[in-house]
Amino acid sequence: MSTQWLYPEDWKEWEVDPSTRTALHPFTKYFPFEITLTTEDVAEDIFNVADQSKAAVNLVTNPSVESSTVTMFTAVGSARTQDSGQSSDRSNSLLINPDNSAAGEGFYWTTPSLTSQKEGGSYIVFQVKVRGASASGDVELQIQDSSGTALVTGSTHSLTTGFVLLSIAYNIPQGTASSTYRCAVLSNAQHNINWYNDDIMVEFNTTGNVATYCDGTQGYDYEWEGTADASISRKRQGISIIRGLEIFTNDKIIYVAFDHTASRTATAKGIKLPVAALDSWKSNYPLDFRKRISFANGVNNETPAITGVVWGIQGS
Repeated sequence: MSTQWLYPEDWKEWEVDPSTRTALHPFTKYFPFEITLTTEDVAEDIFNVADQSKAAVNLVTNPSVESSTVTMFTAVGSARTQDSGQSSDRSNSLLINPDNSAAGEGFYWTTPSLTSQKEGGSYIVFQVKVRGASASGDVELQIQDSSGTALVTGSTHSLTTGFVLLSIAYNIPQGTASSTYRCAVLSNAQHNINWYNDDIMVEFNTTGNVATYCDGTQGYDYEWEGTADASISRKRQGISIIRGLEIFTNDKIIYVAFDHTASRTATAKGIKLPVAALDSWKSNYPLDFRKRISFANGVNNETPAITGVVWGIQGS
């Protein structure tokens, strides 16, 4: 525990004052929401800064295999096709039918030419969800050089009949000549078990950490660089500083709390907001909260229906 929490004389250390830069920053991020509160005095976070995933870039141009063009995935001793029979979260996946001739059958995706000028190098981080046509057979991830020599190999995964996330990372040492790399999903031993691949993501970063999967269809913080399901996709950093709130509700009373848990049993735990039917409430004053917004039902046995928008910025 940090000693700054032990002494009340150090209260100034508990507070965060906005810098001139963040105080004058226009609201560039938003979070729309729609919720129906429970009939009891049970608080619910409608927005939590901790839930905002970090920025990410997915280099794979057809990551959820929604485009029928799958030539960006190179077959290795197998047949590869778009398949609508199984998917992780959208409509399709990449079906691999191994030839059953040897180990190392599957597919790979080739990165753009990459190099690292960062101290400590940079990482290729490869992740994919796999599902077996039956609970049999093994696969493994590899990151290979441009000629197909394995640079790093992941643990052997026994296929199941549910999608499982696998990931692997390779550090490109600083100053390594620019080159392409292959990100592969291959059979660990010879077998004839088909498997499905979905949510395929390759990121080039400085940490080696696995990002939350992203593609351009996933919401207001996500975008395609070009054609949907045929280009690089990005996830922008979400709200880290809450600067405004606007609420639209029915004729029920609600309590709202910033950085605390809302409750109707103590007014110190929230702002009481009786909002008329089809009316709205918004904060007309500048806010600067760094954790969350909590709602609670204002009257027992009622179920307020609320829609609204949280406005904010990305801080330093």
